[in-house]
Amino acid sequence: MTNTNDMEHERRFLVSGMPSVSVERVDYIQQFYFFRFELDEDRQGAEINIDSQSFHVQFPKSIPAELDKDKLVFRQRILNNNNTIFTLKGPKHEGKGYELEWNPTDIRLPSLLSSDVSIINKKRYHILEDGIHIELDEFLDRHSGLMIAEVENPPENFIKPEWFGREITDDHKYSNVSLSHT
Repeated sequence: MTNTNDMEHERRFLVSGMPSVSVERVDYIQQFYFFRFELDEDRQGAEINIDSQSFHVQFPKSIPAELDKDKLVFRQRILNNNNTIFTLKGPKHEGKGYELEWNPTDIRLPSLLSSDVSIINKKRYHILEDGIHIELDEFLDRHSGLMIAEVENPPENFIKPEWFGREITDDHKYSNVSLSHT
């Protein structure tokens, strides 16, 4: 059974431009998605294959048996060209899905262009509005002009701010994984 602490719940919205709000912090993010990996038999790690090279990644805990390996996504995020974060994500339904995130202490996967790796570059604006933490992503490079606001673990009575556009929580074409392919 999947631990509820490993469940992510988020709502996502299109934004048509930079809102007039107070920004607490801005981060530059590079996200690398790896699609060729094999889970260890005990589901506590994986072999990631990049251009015929293999790298072993140890997870902080076992991946639940009910999660289909073929529906998992492995991501490496590099924050401000410095901090590395690994994330293993499962499929989402109504904005909810499995997520295991950790800071690796002993490995950083190569950040290279490869058919085995898809990349997204973005700036993330951290905004606190009416007690709600909002992450506003401004996508760069080939997705320049696209802005998506994300609210993690929104309260039951969440009302979107006026500057939020159409909700895209369940629109897969706006997922970071899908955007990394286009």
